Amino acid sequence: DDVDLAGFRRGWHAPRVLADRALDQAIDRAGLARVHEVDLTPQLVGRRPGSLLVRLALARAAWPLASLTPAAVLHDAIAGGLHLERLYARGVARYRLVVARRPR
Repeated sequence: DDVDLAGFRRGWHAPRVLADRALDQAIDRAGLARVHEVDLTPQLVGRRPGSLLVRLALARAAWPLASLTPAAVLHDAIAGGLHLERLYARGVARYRLVVARRPR
């Protein structure tokens, strides 16, 4: 029911987004061993909330024209990224790097 999560998934064509616990469980079920893990979210440089709102409004206004061209893919990616920035700012999403490998 989250507008930003839906906008991110739509823009980045991501049918599923895993919560931390679900990702950890998937790694374990696959029999992988974690080699490295770090939360990169604190290193992100976010835009001010007002700036994100303005950019999202511009993206919505540009959609009718962009949808008629190959630029629609780029437009979707940019809009999805703006929604993702809002998720980061709200603490709903994290930018997490997980490196896993098959055990030797």
